[in-house]
Formats: sequence, structure tokens, C-alpha cells
Amino acid sequence: MNRIAAGYPIGNPAITRQRAFTKADSLRDQILFKLLALVIFAVLLCLVYTGSRVQIVSLGYSINALKNEEVALNNETKKLRTELALLKSPERLNAFAQTRLNMAIPSPERIQKVVSH
Repeated sequence: MNRIAAGYPIGNPAITRQRAFTKADSLRDQILFKLLALVIFAVLLCLVYTGSRVQIVSLGYSINALKNEEVALNNETKKLRTELALLKSPERLNAFAQTRLNMAIPSPERIQKVVSH
């Protein structure tokens, strides 16, 4: 004969096999929750560390590219300064004036002195 208690028959095997929730179960649940929180925290720390390392490597590549650009610009500056010195040389200017502009060094008779008042 099955008696009914709280809507369940007393002889129900699912109910009779359940064990009571004990203090040990509560302690085990607390430990598992803390362990899970620790694992999540460790994973977040790893993600932050990895992200920062990726950013550092990226900045390193940017710095290296800028240094290479600086070297190239310094080389170009040296080349342009050399070219400027060559263009300003008196020998080159004299040759340019005589060949391209048909100028000549004046003879002493052609030089006139100007007297200011």
C-alpha cells in the first residue's frame, strides 16, 4: 500500500535513493566555485598578458620601420648636400656661365670704375 506524502508516493524509488544535502556538499560546492573563479581569473590574466605582448611586438616593428626610414632620409640628405655643394662650386658656375650663357671674363680695358658721390 502506497501512502502519499507531499504529492509523492512514499515508496517512490527516485526519492528513496536521494541522499541528504550535507555540510560536506556545501563545502565542496564552495571549493569548486572558488576554483572556477581562480581558473577564470587566470585565463583573463593570460589574455591580458598576451594582448600586451602582441602590442609590444607591433610597436617594435613600427619603431624598426621608422628607424629604417630615418636612415634612408639621412642618406638622401647627405646626397642632396653633396649635390648642393657641387652646384655652388665656383668652377662649375664659371663653366656654366661661359658655355650656356655665353659669358666671358672681361678684359681689364672693359672694366670701368664707378665713383659714388
